[in-house]
Amino acid sequence: MNTQTMVLQLIHGRPDPDAVIGGWGFDAPPIRGITFFRGTYLTTLTLGFGTQAALEAARLQTGWLECDDLTLEMQLSDGLIRCKDGYYGDFELYLSP
Repeated sequence: MNTQTMVLQLIHGRPDPDAVIGGWGFDAPPIRGITFFRGTYLTTLTLGFGTQAALEAARLQTGWLECDDLTLEMQLSDGLIRCKDGYYGDFELYLSP
């Protein structure tokens, strides 16, 4: 059984959607313990987590709401990913080392 999980790295952050930033802005801490990433019509993006602890850590970091068992729905706003600490224009999803 494969127990490898994924990591989501949010990058190109800014404090609000209209902020003018120099360079690439800021990065969020990586979100770990992801078991799936799902998109529906590119309007709803959800992340599944392998454990309640991983989900809770991501929820506390991002402010995203739980939408199903061990699943969070990412908050989107005008083409950006919205989190508690800001808005992100880019992301990377990769297998956990």
